Amino acid sequence: MGFPDSVSPFPRVRVESFSLTREIPESGTGCLLLDLRETGLFDSDARDDLRGRNGKDTEVFQYVLSSPTAYAVLERTCDQVQALITCNTRWQLPVRILIGDERGRTRSVVIADMLADILNARGITAECLHHHLGASS
Repeated sequence: MGFPDSVSPFPRVRVESFSLTREIPESGTGCLLLDLRETGLFDSDARDDLRGRNGKDTEVFQYVLSSPTAYAVLERTCDQVQALITCNTRWQLPVRILIGDERGRTRSVVIADMLADILNARGITAECLHHHLGASS
């Protein structure tokens, strides 16, 4: 059972990045919340040459994904999303994945974009929203 305007048998997934130190997006029933602060992902603000850039920057994107834990985080999250899709489809609930880090501009943006890309490649319609991408520290 998909959404009416979707060719996918799965519901549309909304992946959202945000800052855990700012307002957390409203999260209702059937929402997955992922806190990236203790996942071992590299923080680009720890490097002088990357400080102040965001997750849309190619060098920041590559730096975060070069973290030894990056693909394990993505694989585990994809498994959790698949389980959530199964449950939420049965109850006709939307599927939202909230991904947060300290400032919501680097790691959460990279992981949210990658997750949406992976889901889309698997035939699961996913869109991405970045709540604090342009926010200052």
